[in-house]
Amino acid sequence: MKRTLSFSLLFLLLIVILALPAPAYAGNLPDGKVVMGGSYTLSSGETLDGDLVIMGGTVTIEENATVNGDVALFGGSLAIAGDINGDVSAFGGTVTLQATARIDGDLVNAGSTLNRDPQAVITGQVVTGGSAPSFQFDLPFSSPLDGRISLHRNSFSGFLAHLLFGVLWLFFRVFMLSALAALVLMFLETPTQRIARAIIAQPALSGGLGFLTLIAVPIVLVIFGLTIILLPVTVVGFLLLILLALYGWIALGYETGQRLAAALKQEWAAPVAAVVGTFLISLIFGGVAKAIPCVGWMIPWVGAGFGLGAVILTQLGTQAYPPAGDSAPEVLPAPSGDAAAPPPPSGDA
Repeated sequence: MKRTLSFSLLFLLLIVILALPAPAYAGNLPDGKVVMGGSYTLSSGETLDGDLVIMGGTVTIEENATVNGDVALFGGSLAIAGDINGDVSAFGGTVTLQATARIDGDLVNAGSTLNRDPQAVITGQVVTGGSAPSFQFDLPFSSPLDGRISLHRNSFSGFLAHLLFGVLWLFFRVFMLSALAALVLMFLETPTQRIARAIIAQPALSGGLGFLTLIAVPIVLVIFGLTIILLPVTVVGFLLLILLALYGWIALGYETGQRLAAALKQEWAAPVAAVVGTFLISLIFGGVAKAIPCVGWMIPWVGAGFGLGAVILTQLGTQAYPPAGDSAPEVLPAPSGDAAAPPPPSGDA
């Protein structure tokens, strides 16, 4: 019962974090939108300031409606009659460009059906097949600066305001992730310790397995998403992958917090160590990702890959890895709050 409750709370907080950059109201939307199933219409005269991600839904962008950001389609249908100030990437599903449609960027078509009116305008390139899309995804601890600073480059004050908002938003999401880490360690302390131990004991194996999973699983899920019947599998699969990556990230943060406490000669409770460590690695990895152009977005996924691999190796933290029979017996710190075990007898009196 305790484990079921913890996973339920974990899942709910995950949904909150994923939903933060995707408000569900119309008009001038501050940071994009994610449509997972169902339908969404950006009506004439409305503006979406941010990226639009569609996973198995039906989206209509009417004439005189504007999206100031990138649009990504994973199955479902997308009908465009308005303006897209960014790139459009389609992986499965159907894209319809009406006569009044205008895309100020590239159109990447990978396995989707494209219905284009001859009068539709695309200022960039039309890329088909297996070329890499230009749409970027952020981990939950990244900031919404990618691809949006250009909207304010003609106004220095607007650029500064946007930069400040991005920094504050980064800190807010890092705090949210740290709060999630505290909740996880309150309910899943021993499993998280096993995952952290696997990261340290088998870094190469954990990293390799995690990176392979991050590459192979999305490809398989996108293939599933090409059919309407398997779209729910795609949506659930992506959520599960993000959930497991988050769990591994928190385990990595917990281990970081424990080592920091040891370096400072302090004894922190497990939730405190998780909060401090997760906050530090999220802030550092997120900051480095923004500081390095082009390839910086890969940096956070490196840490996430190590954690994800350890989550898989330990079967969600239920089993020690390496198994106790293959190495020294598993030794885990006593759960926080529990009394320390009495020392063994020194001998016969």
